Amino acid sequence: MTTLIVSHNEITMTCRKLFEALRFADGDYVDAADMVAWRELHGLAGLALVAADLDQLRDPYKKTLQVRRQQQILTELDGQGQSCLLVGALAADLGYQTAVREGTATISLYNCCHQSLLMAYLARVAQRGVSLLATWNENAGQTQVIAVFSAATPLPTLYHYHLDAAVTIPNPHTDWLHINYARDNALTFSADMAQQFTVTAPAALAATAQQHYQNGIPVDTTTWDTLIAVSKSILVAATAQSRQQGAGGS
Repeated sequence: MTTLIVSHNEITMTCRKLFEALRFADGDYVDAADMVAWRELHGLAGLALVAADLDQLRDPYKKTLQVRRQQQILTELDGQGQSCLLVGALAADLGYQTAVREGTATISLYNCCHQSLLMAYLARVAQRGVSLLATWNENAGQTQVIAVFSAATPLPTLYHYHLDAAVTIPNPHTDWLHINYARDNALTFSADMAQQFTVTAPAALAATAQQHYQNGIPVDTTTWDTLIAVSKSILVAATAQSRQQGAGGS
């Protein structure tokens, strides 16, 4: 694998063009780009997840978020196969509003994908003053991820539990995301359980981000070229016909 070094700003602007080319709406493509760039800045996979699922993202509004069940503090949602780049923010905000009103809340989002890309938005929610504990599965069910955000802080503690590679999970369910919220107290992960997980502290994420700000972010060349090619599809040649259709300056 060959890599090149790009800046956080380059990733953000390229992803904005990419999601605009994929027909994300105004505002949505900005949020989606920020989510992907946040992951890359902190040393977590973002661009590769998007490049692997471009076809999944090409028709972003074919289905909408649906409510399966709603009680006082518990809401179950159906993402209808959509990416958390599109439906995750709405789900996260719903949980936040419930937690502010009731003191606690739980959101369960099913039939979704790209849960890990929602972490930047969850960090935004935590900075509004609530604690969060989010969990989901990755890698065909081989990895469980738990992200714990303290209230009013920008970065989580991440816990990864990796099953033995020899273990095969029949019909793994990876299309879900659970988020617990607390307004008045911290949410913590059991220390006994934590010993079984690989732990990434907020300080480690912050150090990686600082290094990437200073030295740039290494990205896979093939992945980058793929995303650049798609992002360029929003550029329209300056022909007489294209100008009649709104391209170019006024």
